[in-house]
Amino acid sequence: MIRLLIALVCIGGAVALRGPLAKANALRRAHQFRYTPDPGLVKLASCGHRSSLADLLWLQAIPDLSAQFADLEHKERWLAGVLDVVTDLEPTFVTVYAYGSAYFDLIKGSPDSTIALLEKGVDRNPESIQLRVKLAMALMTLRGDRAAALEHLEWVMNSPDCDSFTAGYCSSILVDDRQDLVALEYWKEYLDSANEQVVGVAKLYLERTRQGIFMRAWEEFQRVEGRRPFSLEELRDDRFLSPAITDEVLACAILTDDGRLQFPRLVEEEFLRVQQRTKDWCEAYHVEHGEWPTLYQLREESKIPLPRVPEGFELRLENGQLEVVTEGS
Repeated sequence: MIRLLIALVCIGGAVALRGPLAKANALRRAHQFRYTPDPGLVKLASCGHRSSLADLLWLQAIPDLSAQFADLEHKERWLAGVLDVVTDLEPTFVTVYAYGSAYFDLIKGSPDSTIALLEKGVDRNPESIQLRVKLAMALMTLRGDRAAALEHLEWVMNSPDCDSFTAGYCSSILVDDRQDLVALEYWKEYLDSANEQVVGVAKLYLERTRQGIFMRAWEEFQRVEGRRPFSLEELRDDRFLSPAITDEVLACAILTDDGRLQFPRLVEEEFLRVQQRTKDWCEAYHVEHGEWPTLYQLREESKIPLPRVPEGFELRLENGQLEVVTEGS
């Protein structure tokens, strides 16, 4: 009799907990929790095969680099742990420093983590031209530390292993006080990534950089000439733009007949970024609540800045997909 009562209690408890446990497991899968081993324990467990174990851990981590994490802070902590373990096991694993810095910068926007990882790589691989160039670009673009960046670039140009293309690239940076070329090339480097999220963020920041360079040239023209430019072609002057980037920068803007500046490609990339962030947030909401959020809930509960839409149009949110549609459609 007692055994029967115990069995009934256990069965009842299992039934009662089924719902909460399913919800908790769904949330765990949505956030994709992962375990990262302690570097000291991994070294001990490697039994002298550190390089092979580093390769194994990195190969296991690669698929998760492209995975969508509902909690980006968790992804940054997980990524920091993976990079710490792998680079401690194999300090000469240059690819890990390069890829890791890209993810720190593009996915979470963490310049300190990006630079710290590249500095660690250069410290352990002082002869690596690839890491020195990446570190120089990060120092100049993310921290504005031109002096530190130039030290690395000068070392690269003096290295007997430096190819002519890299030397020419570094030279153009060293003579360009505006730093426009390095700012543009920094983001272009990520356009060939296999990760669509990385490519999307890189395109957005590339357009923002082009707009920033354009606006600086526009304002310099007004200061020098004492008037607004009558056309974009008036900015085709090395006093305002380096000849190497003039065509690219002018192509990002449109000057309307009534004198208004527009940046259509930037507007498009900004909206694509908002769409992706909205999709990620809505999917996490759907897992947690079992239903898709409304546009009102998106505005009130998320921290995503939604764009303004032209007159006669409105935003529509359906199953996590944000779109601009004609009003009343």
